[in-house]
Amino acid sequence: MVSLLGASGAVYAVLLAAATYYPTATVRVYFLIPIRLPILAIIYLAFDMFGVLRGSTGVAHLTHLAGAVFAFLYLLIRLQINPIREFLDSRR
Repeated sequence: MVSLLGASGAVYAVLLAAATYYPTATVRVYFLIPIRLPILAIIYLAFDMFGVLRGSTGVAHLTHLAGAVFAFLYLLIRLQINPIREFLDSRR
């Protein structure tokens, strides 16, 4: 049995929610590289998907992805907001 510690799933949920609410917001990675928040969320999720496929890395990749899925479903079902549509609309 593997024990997990932390709130990284909740952090990913907040990241996806923030990327949905503020699709044009720009953050700086390491205080240097400006990147739009939705793009950063996609990059983080892609790393975790790769981590799940790669296998045991000592990181709870499925927990991160579950947090993002929870946020996606909450936004879609409870708040009637489609994160994918919001992202695509912000690119126009």
